[in-house]
Amino acid sequence: MAEPSFDNLPDGPGVEELKVPSFDYAKSFAGSKTPIVIDNGSYQMRAGWASENDPRYVFHNVVTKFRNKKISNSGIVLVGNDAYTDSTARSNIKSAFDSGILNNYDVLENSFDYVFSMLGCEGSSIEHPIVLTELLCAPYSTRKSTSELLFEGYSVPSISYTVDSLCSYYNYETSQSRGPSNKSTGLMVSSGNNSTQIIPIYDSRPLLNYAKRINIGGNDLSDYMHKLLQAKYPSFPVKLTNWHTQYMVHNYTYFSSDYCTELAGYLDKSNLNAHDKMIQFPFPVPTREEKTEEELAQIAERRREQALKLQELAAKSRVEKLVAREQELEELQALKEAKDTYSPSEFLSELREYGLKTIADLDDAISKSVAIIERARKKSLGETLDEKPSLPPECPLVDIPDAELDEAGIKEKRKQKLLKANYEARERARQLKEIEQQKKEEEAKKDEEFRLNRFDQWLDELKNRRLSVLSKINERKQKYKELNERRSQAAQARMKNIADLASNETPPNGSSASSTGAKRRRRNNGSADKEDTFGADDEDWSIYRDISKEEDEEEEEEDKLNLNQCNELLERYAPDYLAGLDREAKNRIQNTLMYRFSEGTQEAILDETAAQPSKDEAWQLEIDTAARQYQMHLNIERIRVPEVLFQPSIIGIDQSGIVETISQILKNIKDHPASEFVKNIYLTGGGFAMIPGLSQRLESELRMVMPIGTDIRIHFAENPLLDAWRGAAKWARSPTFSDSCVTRQMYLECGGDYLKEHALSNRYYKATELQPKVNPS
Repeated sequence: MAEPSFDNLPDGPGVEELKVPSFDYAKSFAGSKTPIVIDNGSYQMRAGWASENDPRYVFHNVVTKFRNKKISNSGIVLVGNDAYTDSTARSNIKSAFDSGILNNYDVLENSFDYVFSMLGCEGSSIEHPIVLTELLCAPYSTRKSTSELLFEGYSVPSISYTVDSLCSYYNYETSQSRGPSNKSTGLMVSSGNNSTQIIPIYDSRPLLNYAKRINIGGNDLSDYMHKLLQAKYPSFPVKLTNWHTQYMVHNYTYFSSDYCTELAGYLDKSNLNAHDKMIQFPFPVPTREEKTEEELAQIAERRREQALKLQELAAKSRVEKLVAREQELEELQALKEAKDTYSPSEFLSELREYGLKTIADLDDAISKSVAIIERARKKSLGETLDEKPSLPPECPLVDIPDAELDEAGIKEKRKQKLLKANYEARERARQLKEIEQQKKEEEAKKDEEFRLNRFDQWLDELKNRRLSVLSKINERKQKYKELNERRSQAAQARMKNIADLASNETPPNGSSASSTGAKRRRRNNGSADKEDTFGADDEDWSIYRDISKEEDEEEEEEDKLNLNQCNELLERYAPDYLAGLDREAKNRIQNTLMYRFSEGTQEAILDETAAQPSKDEAWQLEIDTAARQYQMHLNIERIRVPEVLFQPSIIGIDQSGIVETISQILKNIKDHPASEFVKNIYLTGGGFAMIPGLSQRLESELRMVMPIGTDIRIHFAENPLLDAWRGAAKWARSPTFSDSCVTRQMYLECGGDYLKEHALSNRYYKATELQPKVNPS
């Protein structure tokens, strides 16, 4: 299967080449009264001279402060692209807009300072008319505060406010070959960062009474992409910024021609590879240390020394435990032999000191201690046993009765008994080991003959044995998982059993715990007779977990050894079998819907593989695993995010989509046929106009609501980001521009919220006064 398309995502916005101030003001613009055109968008600000075709400065409309005490105690203000030059300053970035409404005039003043200084305007006042764009239906308060800032702070001679979408349409209209004299009719659809404006235009005259604005823009698409990816990758190691999601929306999304149909089959394996887009974030590459043979030998030697130390510690611990058990056995045997020297009541009292009740309990404890000691000797001596049999120790006092010996002789006799028992145990262990070794050799020989004569049957049995061992290992893992959960039924039942055993006066094994535990209970003033509350406290749970870790260690090691042996045989005689198991496991994972949704079509990485990879393969696997943690897969999001424009309910906005809004506008216009407007639909703006597939989707949706045979034509702006500025600059060069300006004298006479209407401006509507409520009485 082909690999999905792959992109490396930058770790942040690339800092553009720092802007250089203009030095031609005195030569070209001083005293010329050339208007300064400023397209004040919530995403970008574009500024330049009206006499030029393109803006001189295009920058992000943000401001931040860079604090460096070595340079300035008050901090340095960074505007536009300069705000991204320092990583510490990015966290303090501010915008003059809030949800598309201009309300932070300190930031706006910093942006104006930046624009005027970069254009070369010096002095306490700006001697050039200002052309400023604004949103459709901009609040009077924003216009009032902006006028106050420009007239009072910069002493500009005049201001002309224009609607950015109308400027864009004006640029389109005047760029046609027929020239600006011919009138045109159409629909202006402008997508911004926070809203979408739809304005019907008849004979080049905007019908603002029928215009509508949808509160969906490029910022809403980025926010929705951010939420989807946070839900999809809740533990992603990189913090997603608004820039990241904005980059993904602009570069990887598209409008689906048939959203529901495409969504239904989007995650099909045959379809997914063509649509899935894998985004790779920068990730730390694991370091591979190449060691020389000498270094590897030193590491191996250190490991051997550590293993020897651990073996010595383990042997020492076993010896200490064995000595303690032998001493306890001597005490129990001495008590039994001295039975006749005690009265019945005194003998029962002595028994209770060891946690026993009757002579039968004493015999049972002695026999169990002997069995435990014998097992411990076998385990301890069997590991270090020499192959050659050792000479038996001399034990002359063993067969002499105690009555014929003094006290020192009796003690020496006991030592000789222990030496003899130790020797006999070693001999038995050696003989058992030889027998076991012979059995293993015979079994290996039979197994080899079986493999040579009946290979298929041998291989089937080997596979079944491996599956059986794996089943036991998995069952044990599940058991440990349940036992480690404190509230699970298995853990609670086991804690109860431990509590019952701990509260029982007669321990089951007759070990040293029997005597010490009984004596401890006697010292606790008979607390054994009270109700045992083991398991009620958190400390009891920690004891329980320690006990759980000590169990089944030998069986677990044996299972791991058996599994390794099975894998080695399979690798040697059936190398494709283990690789086939890995392929099956990967296929099971890759065929799940959730895996395709979050990981795409790439091959799954298994936590535990049956086949053992080589060193190079293991190294590559480590790199792939590290890279996989920093990957995002865009599939359904690529069509779901732009679909918000047609179905705002996806993100919980109670508004009509763009097609319903256009349809409602055309229905409201009674004086002119709807077919005249849809012949010329003009798309512009940086919100979503540049997302592929918009014109095809919009045309197909409009055909569903328009009469059959309606001529629908959709046009795109040549440059959606610069179109509004270019239109405003053309308007500033037109003969009627001077009549559209609010002069300083008008501002002083009429106030800051005064608006002089023109073909590209908003309309002034007098606010209706609230009528006092009439009391019916």
